[in-house]
Amino acid sequence: MHALHGNGEKDTHHRRQRKNTKKARQHQPHIHDLRVAFLHVHGLGDVRFRGYLLAQYRRRYDVLILVETWCPGPEEERAWAKDWHNSGGTFWASGPPSKQTTPAPHQQPAPVAHPPGENEDTHPHTHKGRGVAILFARELEAAATDPPTIIRDPAGRYLAVSCKIHGRDTMFIGAHADNKIDASQEAYYSRLYDALPPYNPSTDYHLFIDANNAPDWTLDRRGNPASQQDHPRGLAALRRILDPVVLPRSDAYSTHTL
Repeated sequence: MHALHGNGEKDTHHRRQRKNTKKARQHQPHIHDLRVAFLHVHGLGDVRFRGYLLAQYRRRYDVLILVETWCPGPEEERAWAKDWHNSGGTFWASGPPSKQTTPAPHQQPAPVAHPPGENEDTHPHTHKGRGVAILFARELEAAATDPPTIIRDPAGRYLAVSCKIHGRDTMFIGAHADNKIDASQEAYYSRLYDALPPYNPSTDYHLFIDANNAPDWTLDRRGNPASQQDHPRGLAALRRILDPVVLPRSDAYSTHTL
């Protein structure tokens, strides 16, 4: 009985110790903390998955940046945004409509002029594999104080939102680079570079990017040889965006450390 009693005291001590350690690890908020998450989501179309995912991230973060939302269009954007509760603003760049949902011939828009280096294979009319969203918590009131400035990629591969966060001019950029061929990735990064406004030293920049490139593939977390495609022209165009003159601190947020 004494041995059992001793083990019980030891177990109680360990449980108490684990509880105290867990409590110590909990986030201790500070004034104007900003918690931001970036996620390659591979589609938000499933109702149960979307509701669960957005609820979990809403509890933990002030800003959620998603790529590959696979959102078909504005109607779905409005419906899916309802799962981001206590919202301070939701912004979407969902890309071109699917071929299966294109209008009748007499309603067809003019053909899309693909950027240099892109063609029908690298720039298809489909939302699959595309779509970017930036979701703000109500506490930030990013959309309520001053109207935000929004830069959307028509192809659904980047989205930038400029707004006031805690009284400071702030720009959030979510991006998902083309990974087909070197020329198309170079064209993508050039498009993103041209879309961004001139650098403003009084603005806080937050760039979150699935770069699909790296100067050293041993740095890639997957370590998958099949994914290690050399895109030197794409990498050069990416470095132009990350140049200290343009976005001096953004490389700290990039998927791959440059």
